[in-house]
Amino acid sequence: MKCKEFESLIDSYLDGTIPEDKSEIFEEHYFRCDSCFSSLKISDHLYNKKIHIVTGKKRSFSSVFKPSLVLASMILIIFSSLFFVDMNDKSEQLFKVSEFAPPLYIRGENRGDRSSSAFYKAMEYYGEGEYEDAYRVITSPQVGTPQLWFFRGILALLNGENRDALSHFDQIISIMDPSYYDEAVFYRGISLLRMNRKNDALDEFKMLEKMFSPLSHKAVDMVRKISAL
Repeated sequence: MKCKEFESLIDSYLDGTIPEDKSEIFEEHYFRCDSCFSSLKISDHLYNKKIHIVTGKKRSFSSVFKPSLVLASMILIIFSSLFFVDMNDKSEQLFKVSEFAPPLYIRGENRGDRSSSAFYKAMEYYGEGEYEDAYRVITSPQVGTPQLWFFRGILALLNGENRDALSHFDQIISIMDPSYYDEAVFYRGISLLRMNRKNDALDEFKMLEKMFSPLSHKAVDMVRKISAL
């Protein structure tokens, strides 16, 4: 609606004789146009009407809100609430499925154990269940090895750093290192679950269950649990 047309309808709006198809457009216009809003206030004062027009930014919607708009807003709020409740519920379910017991660390185990003293210090914390301290120490700059990447990934998961965990397991998988490859695939699936990437995690465990691996039976169990969600 143009301002000129708005001004021509002010009298009929204040008299209550404005056509119904023009009323809503008229109200939308004065709510957006400060100049026309001022004109309406002046005319309202002259006519001494009471249509609840308020100055400044706190304009009243008492005469502007329509039942349909209120209903639409309520429906939107309800559906938004249900959506977020559903998302939170699914996230909780995926996290529950992804829970795991921290894998055992044995120093000197012949699986590429060429790590630095910082790594060993971190693993002391790890053995004591001090995962935050372990993660802080193990993420210090040092030469990477498959064993270091693996336990960095595990500690990242234990500290809620799921993307960091995923990147460490990806490093092991990318070089096809046999010493931690199967474990990297399994815990990569765990990382994806904790990132709410259910389908990607399912693909990861399905791949592992077909491999000749001591973790195949765990992968089968994970596929069953995820598919049930």
